[in-house]
Amino acid sequence: MKPSPRYPAAWQLVRALCQGQRLFVVRTWDERYAVDWLTHVARALGYRLQLISYSESLHPSRYLKSGPKYRFFVLPYEEWAKDKHMLFLYRLWHSYNQEIRKQLEEFYTKDGVKPLFFIDPKGDFSGTLLLERPTFLSLFEPEMESISLALRAHRKSGKKWKRLSPWAQGEVRRLLGQVPFSVGIRELRAALAAADEEAALLVRLRERCLARLPLPEALIPVPLPEKVEIAGLPYLRAWIHSMKKAFTQEAYLFELPKPRGLFLIGPPGTGKGLAVHYLAQTWNLPLFRLDVGALLGRSYGTSEANYRKLFSLLNQMPTSILWLDYLESLKGRRSTLHRWEGSFFSYLFHWMDTRKGDVFVVATANNIDHLPPELLRRGRFDEWFFVDLPGASQRRELWELFWRRYVEGERRRGAAPPIESDVPWEKWVEASRGFSGAEIEQVFKQALQRAWALRRPLQPRDVEIVLEQTVPQAVMQRESIQALRRWVLEGLIPPAGPLEEEILPYTSVARNLRPPSQEGLVV
Repeated sequence: MKPSPRYPAAWQLVRALCQGQRLFVVRTWDERYAVDWLTHVARALGYRLQLISYSESLHPSRYLKSGPKYRFFVLPYEEWAKDKHMLFLYRLWHSYNQEIRKQLEEFYTKDGVKPLFFIDPKGDFSGTLLLERPTFLSLFEPEMESISLALRAHRKSGKKWKRLSPWAQGEVRRLLGQVPFSVGIRELRAALAAADEEAALLVRLRERCLARLPLPEALIPVPLPEKVEIAGLPYLRAWIHSMKKAFTQEAYLFELPKPRGLFLIGPPGTGKGLAVHYLAQTWNLPLFRLDVGALLGRSYGTSEANYRKLFSLLNQMPTSILWLDYLESLKGRRSTLHRWEGSFFSYLFHWMDTRKGDVFVVATANNIDHLPPELLRRGRFDEWFFVDLPGASQRRELWELFWRRYVEGERRRGAAPPIESDVPWEKWVEASRGFSGAEIEQVFKQALQRAWALRRPLQPRDVEIVLEQTVPQAVMQRESIQALRRWVLEGLIPPAGPLEEEILPYTSVARNLRPPSQEGLVV
């Protein structure tokens, strides 16, 4: 068997057997595929594979009158010791008890032991056998030849599979590694029959495979709306559209490195989370939000074990987006829970430097002073963007966007009162200086609630009253926002949009401290 990219694991097995290696650990999520693959490879090399399962050892006919209860796990070697072409495969290492493991460890130290194979789906292979430096065979992703053979029975699917580009075939192979092989082939056949273009095929197959993937509680799938609208942020949107080309076949043939991460920082309510949704929708990639609290364990060392399992899973996941929200909040609790935040950042930085998968990381934060300095190193993120409070032109876009969403959209359903006069856009834009996008949206909601309570159409005065009663965060957090802006003015972080105006101290803040206006309301 010649070395080929279509047979990576098989060639690794051949080379290890030629070097005299006797211990192999097969790591896979699909035991059936691993057994079929080992049987096929063993037959091609002139070996016979003897399968030994835990359930067979529990049968009364397997028990011996004297000796250990689970002696059956050692007997095959004694029965077939003279056969030079026999390989032994032990299934489900995690299901063996300590007695079985001890017998296998003792027997392996004897001379003349045939090659042993263990299937380890949970990645917890441990004990004295680990000191023998076993060869780990990764079968998380099926080989190209296995996919071709499985599709050969269906003529149309086989022809469409051959017409796919090498880049698309590689993406499909990575997706099939997330589900059992038989299930993945069934989903691939359905996707090949329903989609004519490679992009549509990958989107459909990615959704179906990830829906069957047993994700940990810490990875929360984020549903995306049909259309994500964001106002302003032209520099960020241009970067998103330019980096989308890195996930195409042309970039694959050019061997262009894929983007690794994006960091968004800015005051609360400026649209960082909405920009993450816009990124996932533009790139047609699934979005997962990481809940670090779900990784915490009660006993010492459990959290670190959860970190290792999580980042090992991320290395095997197909192309997707991982969202780290409120990243600076972890450092606020560094003095509690045995400094688990420090260990999390350590695992995170190591994974970001050595990751093998195509998971794109998006981190958002509100305060850069609470972030570890190691996070600022180039290479872990492709680009940083500062999402500032909206300027005059962006506020105009936000007012029109929320007008279409809450007034015109609701009016078509008969659920919102119409406005009586023309919309004073310029007056609202000037009055909302220093407001974030979330605050402008809340102003619209409260104005609609006020008009509904009075049982009359929405009037510009309703919006103006709510504006007068609202103290924007530009006033309450002026120092922290100005500190973030200094990073941009000094050229340390590029802005997501043009900085149109400075946040100046308000001379009419006293009017915002008045009691809420009761104009037009009857108690």
